[in-house]
Amino acid sequence: MVLVDSSLAKRFASLETKIDKLLKVQAATVPEETSVFDLMTADKTAELLGLKKSTLYAMTCRKEIPFTKRGKRLYFSRKDVSEFITKSSVSN
Repeated sequence: MVLVDSSLAKRFASLETKIDKLLKVQAATVPEETSVFDLMTADKTAELLGLKKSTLYAMTCRKEIPFTKRGKRLYFSRKDVSEFITKSSVSN
């Protein structure tokens, strides 16, 4: 029985090491701040959310969804939209 326990312990330690490496890689590749490449247009955001563009614009007028305005154009952060979806979800 000791051999099984030490074998499991080695496999568990190996898995822990692999998970730690993956988490470090993920942390290094995920930007902390919103970058230009993280912004989506209203068309892309409406498509992602499965909404009509007019519905998305109505939501921005009511300040229901986070957005950024540059000149006359609206942009939406992928991170903010993801958080919006998570916060808007209903659990039973």
